[in-house]
This record gives sequence, structure tokens and C-alpha cells, in this order.
Amino acid sequence: MATKVITPAANEPISTAEAKEYLRVTHTDDDTLIGRLITAAREYVENQSKLTLQTTVFADYLQDFPDEYILEKAPYIADSVTITYTNTSAGTSTLAAAEYQIDQSNPPTISFDGTMPTTIDDDVVDNVKIQYSAGYGVAGSTVPEALRTAVMLMVAHFYDMRSPVVPVAMHEVPIGVRNIMDSFGRRLIK
Repeated sequence: MATKVITPAANEPISTAEAKEYLRVTHTDDDTLIGRLITAAREYVENQSKLTLQTTVFADYLQDFPDEYILEKAPYIADSVTITYTNTSAGTSTLAAAEYQIDQSNPPTISFDGTMPTTIDDDVVDNVKIQYSAGYGVAGSTVPEALRTAVMLMVAHFYDMRSPVVPVAMHEVPIGVRNIMDSFGRRLIK
């Protein structure tokens, strides 16, 4: 299985101005750096919490139809799933929405009804494509405030610890960030 970003998020969950206010930076010399740190902080929070903060379109590629499939990115946005597959005529077919059920629990899953297409081409690699949107919304204000705060805390951590050599002691990720991400993180059922 492979996951690809089809359409990346249009915005970050916090703006450079919000980060600068939090950092108490009044000059513009570090604006570019702060912008990059916001992206790095968001990616860190997303990777650790297994959530997608801003609306992003993903495609998961599978070899065949499973009985049940866990959407890798969360939160899933309702009515945004399209499932296609390569058929034996070397064309692409779309699976009808009536042929699968979506459970938006944590984590969101797709259950297939068991009568899968017989025209699927098993010789094609990654011939099933599940495309969906995930994220809390387009605007930064749609992201839960706790997750926005986690991003700000990480920006501050990255900004303060940007030297490649730490002169005195190692600094761990702020505990508040870990606690916030733990409270929002997906609980994978195995």
C-alpha cells in the first residue's frame, strides 16, 4: 500500500503573524525562517498524532480490495471518497458508493460488501485507488485550538533550539505538545 498527496493543504494551521506574536518577535528578519518552522511543526504534529490538520486530498493505492480498509489519514471528510480500479480491459472503473460502507469512527474505515468486481486486473500493481479528503478544514481557525497550540509550541521549540549544537543540555519536545497530541491521536485497533 502506498499513500500519495494529490492536493496539499492550501494553508498552515497558524500564520506567520500568529507565530511571531507567540515568539514575541517584532522584526521581519526571521519571517521566512518562521514560515518554514511552522511547516516543520505542523508536519511533526501530524506525524506524531496521525492526524491531518488542514484539508488535504490523499490517494491510497492497494493491490486488491480488502474486506475492510482503514483510511490512513484522519479526520476523514464525509462524502469525499472515490474508489477506482484497473479493469481487465486496461481501463479505469469507479466502484459505486452502494458497494461499500464508511465508518467514521476512530480510525475511519471502509467496509466492502463482499461482491467485489470480477473485472479487476490482478496483474496491475496498485490497481485499486481510494481517493479521499482528510483534515479539519481549509482555514487555520477550523483546526482544534489545542492542536494549533501544539504547532505553536513546536515552532517555539524549533526557533529556540535552531543551533546544530546544544551547548549545555538536550531539550526534549515540550511535554504539553506530547499531551495534546496524545489526546487527539488515533487509536488503531488491531
